[in-house]
Amino acid sequence: MATGSIQIAFFISCMFLAVVFLVGVFTLFVQSENIERNVLVGGLTLCTAIVGAIMLDHAYQSNFPYGIGRLFGICVFSTLGFLGGRMYDVFRGPLPFLEAPLDADLAE
Repeated sequence: MATGSIQIAFFISCMFLAVVFLVGVFTLFVQSENIERNVLVGGLTLCTAIVGAIMLDHAYQSNFPYGIGRLFGICVFSTLGFLGGRMYDVFRGPLPFLEAPLDADLAE
């Protein structure tokens, strides 16, 4: 079993992954003003958080052969889903409105 500072780093990275997972869930189910494609951004965030949790579990099972650097890399990887989805959302621009307003037929 791992001892020393690796246990503290493992605990911190577990908490960080939990926060990233919650950010993904909140982004998925809450419509914010500046994120047009919340399902895309939230889904990518959840996917990378789940993959990061699997990688973290694998690092724990193999007794941390690469040390704290691997834990830091897993934490950075888990944030790439949010950053990638957010950048894609910004580059695509606002969603087009396909429906007319509800009272459009009353204006005639």
